[in-house]
Formats: sequence, C-alpha cells, structure tokens
Amino acid sequence: LLLVEHEMDNAVDMKLVLCLLEQLSGVKINLHKSEPFCFRCAKEEENNYKQLFGCEIAKLPFSYLGIPTNHSKLANKKWKLIEDIFEKQLSCCKGNVMS
Repeated sequence: LLLVEHEMDNAVDMKLVLCLLEQLSGVKINLHKSEPFCFRCAKEEENNYKQLFGCEIAKLPFSYLGIPTNHSKLANKKWKLIEDIFEKQLSCCKGNVMS
C-alpha cells in the first residue's frame, strides 16, 4: 500500500522509484495488478493515473489484504467477517511460530 499526495509529478516519481526498485532488486513489479485509488481532486485526473501506471483505477468498495474497505461505517456482520479472516490467518500461522 503506497500513499502519494495528489500531484502528477509525485506519481511520476513513484513510478520511477518502483522501476528502480525492480532494476536493483530483480523483483518483478506487476503494475497491471495494481489499482490506484483516486479521491477528491485527484478524481479529475484518473485517466492520467491510469495511463501512467497502465492499470485500472480502483473503485469503492474494495478489499485490502482481504479486508473490505468502504467510505461508510461497517456493519457488525462485516466486522465479524474481518474477525473471521484474522482468526483464520492466525490459526494458519500458529504452528509456524518459533519459540
């Protein structure tokens, strides 16, 4: 998850940093699997961000690490879903923890 203040120069710099990281580390960064999320005045430039990063623009609601995000308050049943996700992840990792 990367947060960048809305300014096209910042986005260009972020893409440059990601490309440099890719070159220096040898790790392939797949921007096609990324989804920038634009809000407030950045929404006016969604197409520019889409073109720069070569990916689709994220829309609300979306999930981050399996957790649903939304602009409104989550209902209790949604929180239960989030608790279940955490419990499942923790139970999977429980046997892998070193003492």
